[in-house]
Amino acid sequence: MTVRTTWSTPDRLRANRFGWVGALRETLIAERDRWILWLPVALGIGIAIYFSLPNEPAQFTGPVVMVVAVAILALALRQFHLLVPAIALVAMALGFTVAQWRTHDVAAPVVAEELRHHVVTGNIVAAEPRGSRFRITVDVGRIAGLATPDTPARVRITASAGQYGGVRPGQPVTVRATLRPPPAPALPGGFDFRRIAWFKQLGGIGFATGNFASDTAGTSTGRGQLATLSDLVQTTRQSIAERVRAALPNTPGAVAAALMVGERGAIRPEIREAMQKSGLAHLLAISGLHVGLVAGFVFFALRGSMAAWPNLILRYPVKKWAAAAALSAAAVYLVLAGATVPTQRAFIMTGLILIAVMLDRRGISMRLVAWAAALVLLIRPEAFLSVSFQMSFAAVIGLVAVYEVVGDKFRRALGDRGFGYRVAVYLASILLTTIVASLATAPFAVFHFNQFATYSVVANLLAIPIAAFWVMPLIVVSLVLMPFGLEGAIMPLLGIGIELIIAIASEVSSWRGASLNVAAPPVIGLTLAVAGGLWLALWQTRWRLAGILPIVLGLLSISVTQSPNVLVSPDGRLTGVLGQNGVLLVSSARAQSFVRDQWIRRTGARDWRAYPRPEEGNVAGMQCDLTGCLFHDGARTIAFVHEAHAFPEDCRSADVVIVRFTAPRDCTEPSVIVDRRALIRNGSHTLFWSDSSDIVVESSKRAAERRLWLQN
Repeated sequence: MTVRTTWSTPDRLRANRFGWVGALRETLIAERDRWILWLPVALGIGIAIYFSLPNEPAQFTGPVVMVVAVAILALALRQFHLLVPAIALVAMALGFTVAQWRTHDVAAPVVAEELRHHVVTGNIVAAEPRGSRFRITVDVGRIAGLATPDTPARVRITASAGQYGGVRPGQPVTVRATLRPPPAPALPGGFDFRRIAWFKQLGGIGFATGNFASDTAGTSTGRGQLATLSDLVQTTRQSIAERVRAALPNTPGAVAAALMVGERGAIRPEIREAMQKSGLAHLLAISGLHVGLVAGFVFFALRGSMAAWPNLILRYPVKKWAAAAALSAAAVYLVLAGATVPTQRAFIMTGLILIAVMLDRRGISMRLVAWAAALVLLIRPEAFLSVSFQMSFAAVIGLVAVYEVVGDKFRRALGDRGFGYRVAVYLASILLTTIVASLATAPFAVFHFNQFATYSVVANLLAIPIAAFWVMPLIVVSLVLMPFGLEGAIMPLLGIGIELIIAIASEVSSWRGASLNVAAPPVIGLTLAVAGGLWLALWQTRWRLAGILPIVLGLLSISVTQSPNVLVSPDGRLTGVLGQNGVLLVSSARAQSFVRDQWIRRTGARDWRAYPRPEEGNVAGMQCDLTGCLFHDGARTIAFVHEAHAFPEDCRSADVVIVRFTAPRDCTEPSVIVDRRALIRNGSHTLFWSDSSDIVVESSKRAAERRLWLQN
């Protein structure tokens, strides 16, 4: 509820005398019950400042900043007009300090270079299927050839089913593997797995070159009770996923496992792509929708069952009992889902709503969202940079803001109307929810994935009722029956519901223009769109409409974004050039497919293909022979040299030379040379130019080469 303050006559005269300053003061006072909503925003700004620094600040920086901010707050206590900015400053300082503390708290060694065929001993933490292979995380006890101070806390090893052998979480193992440092970004400003790995304490990733064997000596990494509990949870999740896939084979079983325990690795790539293009990918990732549906089903099922006993419902608070049971179910689902950031946010919000029911208080509100955001950021400040945090909170903030305006209208529309009218109102609410959530998350989808699902409204309108009234209730029933071995009776019905959703995704994704690829907007564009969205959602008076301008400016930044003309991966094994007609030409159709896919999305390319073979001649501006390839755009010549003996000729004639070996230092004719020396020093490269401009070179290590997660 908005608190509106009536000014006295002297106050109004003073406001008139100060013009817009007085009007601003009046508006702020009218919005004073919404001030608290900006504290998580200030917390996030402090976290963003820490992570955006080019160099790691001294460890005392955070505490010093915090002390200074608190001192300013103490000085502002007697001056009300300075109090609110001082509180915001303290929140920003807290965000900075928490982020710095967390970064140092998780510090663990990272392998400095490739380790070939080294014996790793430790304990299995998790094993996730990835197509025909498994991705196994190991708590490391020892790596042969590495001193203890240089040994990573955890490594992640990919293995075939035969190599893996079904080892369970918590079990001591020995395996021979090849390990590498976490990979650098595929392109400057791209997804940086090194930072993700740092906060997961993953000091190396690689692949098994031998079989996993149980360590009969009982090698241990000093795991305590918390680790033992985690092993039990992981074993339970793995067992549930295996039983589900056994009872429900192929794609329906893989999707059911994803909905039950958050394990999505077994879902075929084409199904994932169809879900993403249709705007239904959120149904595969356990989030607020799933947690809410589980809690809601348990709440209404128990309350309805107890309502059938008049003596029970008249004597006891069955509504509160149902809320307590729903909260317990949500907690169990949180654990089974792996406690990811979206599920943490969803559980916090769902828990607070159910606690409000038990205390006879109001349920969902924007303050509830603010509390959930603050708790997540204080516990895991690195989540601020994750796409799951950004998109889940963007969707929830947008939905709560809209339903604050129209929620009462929907409730009044239901009234005592008939079933058909209620169904129509429900479908209208799904339509509104989909539109709002799609618009709220669109800037993040474009920035991180460079895609926009055009027909997501249609797909969600068809799929969400199936998920809400068919799939998720059967998921809950299956989990309840599983300890008794009776889940097989439910699985066929569950499979039918999942197949219907997949059919909708496949159909919608096949429509022309179902998914639009756009070049990634600049960070400033995303920042403007987010700031405008928060301004529009968190305030309630008319000045909230001022947020529309930065949103529009942020979206317009996409139109002025220039796609890179040439791309080079961190190790130089994959190169690419944006050819004529928007076709991305890449040096290999098989190598580094993950990097290639990122390039396709980031450039907004219409299509892609491998470099032409010598007999194909000129393709999209490129022509190749056995020694290399030449690309002409009409003004410049780009040489991709494969053989060293061809380098002198290309050095004399090309404007840009790309090679994997170390180029001779006497080659000075090209404007840009990217060779082995440049790749080691600067990582991945992108080159930009327009018809009349100079070549601009960007590299992934130039922006932030002295952060903790980049030092190895």
